[in-house]
Amino acid sequence: MIWNIISRAAQKIPLPHRLTQETMQIFINKVVDNQGDARYSRVLFDLTPLTFIDPTGVVVLSTLIDYLKRINAKVTVRVGKEPYSQGIVYLDDFGFFKHYGDRPLRSHAELRNTTVPLERVQSERIFDYLDNHLMPWIAARVGLEQESVATVRTCFEEIFHNVEDHSGVKIGNVFAQFFPGNDHIQVAISDYGEGIPAVVRRKLPNLSDEEALAKACEEGFSTKTNVRNRGAGLPTLMRYVTLRNRGTVLLASGKGELAASYQDGATNIRARVTRDGIYPGTLVKVILRTDTFEAMEEDVRKEAFQW
Repeated sequence: MIWNIISRAAQKIPLPHRLTQETMQIFINKVVDNQGDARYSRVLFDLTPLTFIDPTGVVVLSTLIDYLKRINAKVTVRVGKEPYSQGIVYLDDFGFFKHYGDRPLRSHAELRNTTVPLERVQSERIFDYLDNHLMPWIAARVGLEQESVATVRTCFEEIFHNVEDHSGVKIGNVFAQFFPGNDHIQVAISDYGEGIPAVVRRKLPNLSDEEALAKACEEGFSTKTNVRNRGAGLPTLMRYVTLRNRGTVLLASGKGELAASYQDGATNIRARVTRDGIYPGTLVKVILRTDTFEAMEEDVRKEAFQW
């Protein structure tokens, strides 16, 4: 996929006070247009207004920076002077500035046990990342052995493969956080590939973006002709997270968003058109409840997944 730069001008883009799923579209729209092209060749992200950012906001910001660098746009960030805002301190603690600038802002920046470092995971590193980074961290947060969260691992493996299949991108940003006060873990995965709707429309050209997202989540549907991942990944993820864990899943791609949650003993899927712009790639957000893990894993061991 080829992206363009609309203007060679420089632009200062302040971050919102809270960068989350609810505010990401307006923020993204300041950087890229509805065709996914960069609005400016030089962008200064002003981080000083930021007071809160969740995993969704982290991967959105990170993937925007990666996207701009990929098309040779110049990206700089403004953090202001100490004392830094809570949002900037949070970014520093999980290694955001070291990730992009080789060193932290503060000498005493330290990873919190409620987060994992931001990672850019290539397809050939999926197994290593899951087995040696994400899953040990999730198991420790819920107080279980790693073998006890094997089903969750399978789901995340399928997410990575499915996003790759539907978007054509072999690399994505991943970030996760544990919210002990709310008894949940949030994992966000994002890429700036072609996007699920565009790839689905190669087979079904008349679908809208939200219809294409819904189609990608149907059992048995795949944009690939090979046997692997014949529509297993996204449907399996949603069924497991909603029915077993009572958690939620969000997909965003193009002008479509899709949310899956538990309702009356079934998975309730809602797809809609976004109003404030597009997501130029694919975002997967998974919220796992930590208070249902043990009972859920016992139940899953009794009833193996059917692929």
